[in-house]
Amino acid sequence: MRFGALGITAALGVVLLGCPKEESPPADDRLLQKLQAEKDRLDQGGAAPRPIAAAVIAEPNPLAARAAMPDAPKTLPVVGAPDFSCGAGACRISSVETSHSVAGAKLSLTSDDYFVKVVLWAQLPKGGPLDFGGAKLVAGANEYPIARDAQTLSGSRELARTLKPGEKVELVLFFEAPKAAIAPGLKLIVVGGDGVSLQ
Repeated sequence: MRFGALGITAALGVVLLGCPKEESPPADDRLLQKLQAEKDRLDQGGAAPRPIAAAVIAEPNPLAARAAMPDAPKTLPVVGAPDFSCGAGACRISSVETSHSVAGAKLSLTSDDYFVKVVLWAQLPKGGPLDFGGAKLVAGANEYPIARDAQTLSGSRELARTLKPGEKVELVLFFEAPKAAIAPGLKLIVVGGDGVSLQ
């Protein structure tokens, strides 16, 4: 009877411990199986997997680069006499600058061409209306009128004024012109005036 109990215990030990668990194959074996299955599929005429598309690299945008890092205005020396007439008004060029950008209080404007900023003083000895809205730059046969967007953005949109006798006012004019126009022969022409050479 004692032997029988020991035999049952040994048999249970063999059942519980002697049957090995089925282990999952190592990761390397699974990878090899997948590669083999893919090779077999291709050998049987299966379509090859499509290659991964290369990332498309966008072309750099010079205008965006200018907007991100605006250039500093460049002062142009006025080569001729700075004085000119505008009807009965006497005018004098104060400064001329070029830049790819015009900044306002909250926004800025950027162009592939140049914004030409002309600052001038005007005076009417007897007073009266004075209008620079028709001013333009002339380079050879090409004309460049007031750049309205830049003019508005800069806050200097008032180009028509009524002056008191002897009153002197400062006006800021913005034009947009290509680089080729900013060269010797560039002129500022105003309505009723004789114009003035800027370059």
